[in-house]
Amino acid sequence: MQHHFDLDHIAFFTSALAAEIRAEYRKQTEKYADTLRIQTALRALWPDLFPSLLSACMTQFALQDRAAATLALPEGSLFTRDALEMASSAAVARLHASLLPENGRVLEIGAGVGADSAALADRAASLLCLESDPVHARLLRHNLSLLPGINATVLRGPAERLLPAIRLDRFDAVYADPARRSLSAGDGRRRSIRLEEYSPPFSLLDSLPDTLPVLVKVAPAAEAPANWSVAAVASAGECKELLLHRNLDLPARCA
Repeated sequence: MQHHFDLDHIAFFTSALAAEIRAEYRKQTEKYADTLRIQTALRALWPDLFPSLLSACMTQFALQDRAAATLALPEGSLFTRDALEMASSAAVARLHASLLPENGRVLEIGAGVGADSAALADRAASLLCLESDPVHARLLRHNLSLLPGINATVLRGPAERLLPAIRLDRFDAVYADPARRSLSAGDGRRRSIRLEEYSPPFSLLDSLPDTLPVLVKVAPAAEAPANWSVAAVASAGECKELLLHRNLDLPARCA
């Protein structure tokens, strides 16, 4: 089941009615495995709800169930399919955060819906998140609002536009997870291993101050630039990602 969410969907997902539907959805999934049967039961209880909105709820609930098994975000967090596919697992997010200065001021570029943001904010004195996608930025704000006691701010817009106005000398480290999807020859999108096809392009990250500690998550098949150090992250015998880094207390090549 797939669905493209918009800001109206997100507003509904955070409503009291959506919470009621979610509770009933959980009851139905304990009895039935068939999605159509569950949706029919929900429609019988809320006959005035637009079928497309109920379908969107079903999709969101399924994403939440998937996320609960792997991510460290709290219950009630919201997702898109693309964001969930690219999100760092709880263990990997903690690894990313542990490599950056503790109690520092961290700038996160390409925050998505907050899978890494939660771990970064837990260790950092402050976190500034940049996210270009308006739906993901809205989800990110919601998800971070569920975390007590963190100091995190979200700015929506492309990093290419936002970075020139940010005082980088006020930050102790940068973590970046650029989007790896680029336009394909057809109408869809494909994952790219070419760093300049990322969003933002790697050249923007390469232009950050030379003295600033920087950690960049890239695809495992990406070709690392010669002037960056590389750490491979593996799980269950499979390389999940590469981390390009500089000015961090890590060997030039490590796993």
